[in-house]
Amino acid sequence: MKKNNITFACLFLTVILTPILSFAIGPVSGSNDAYEYLFGGSDLSKVSAGFYTKQRVVEVSAAGMSGIKTPYEMTLKKTGGYVGYDIARWATLYGTVAMTDTKLSVASFDYPGFFEEFNGGDNEIGIGIAMNLLDHDIADPTLAEDKIRINAILEYTKSESDWLYANDVIRWDELYGSLVFSLVNEIHGAKNMWVHAIAFYAGPCFSQIRSSSIDHDGDYGYVGGFTVYFSQTLSFDVGYERLAEGGYSFGANVRF
Repeated sequence: MKKNNITFACLFLTVILTPILSFAIGPVSGSNDAYEYLFGGSDLSKVSAGFYTKQRVVEVSAAGMSGIKTPYEMTLKKTGGYVGYDIARWATLYGTVAMTDTKLSVASFDYPGFFEEFNGGDNEIGIGIAMNLLDHDIADPTLAEDKIRINAILEYTKSESDWLYANDVIRWDELYGSLVFSLVNEIHGAKNMWVHAIAFYAGPCFSQIRSSSIDHDGDYGYVGGFTVYFSQTLSFDVGYERLAEGGYSFGANVRF
């Protein structure tokens, strides 16, 4: 009788606990083959992503509460990320999302911090295309192989910010472009080197802002910096951009 009670108790616990444990742990697939999944493992080599922080300074004019157009230096501090997809072997289409911190300061004053108008930050969204125009070897493959590359970027973004002085919200679109010449040093066979390649770059750039609240005639300047490639898929970038004033940028990039 006691043995039958133990057997009955075991069967009872099995019936009760089996659905509970199955729900808690979850079903286990009988296959690790990607072919047998609804969404199989596709090739992600055309996908890239990264994050960045940068500062850009342009010259604009705007009418505050007085209604008189005043020249300003517009400082844009951006922190965000991007996701790109190779639409061709030489072109990457990408989208960006960033947080912006905008400052308008009277450009004619010689005392930094006087009559500066700090404005609230907001989101920025954009789309762009990065183009690889030229890749040319200038040395035979040795321990250090040099290349010359030419790359171009064309980017369109939409932003807005609270202008505290005028008690208004300013909205603007920006078209930005650059043409960059790079000298790339690819390192092969060096056991003590922990980088794959180093690139130094420089070239012209421009920024054109359109807005109903501010006037901008366009700024032209230059960019320069270097990129460290830790591998063929991971890189870190440090740059300097000068339009109305200079600003630095930092970014990390990964290719899947």
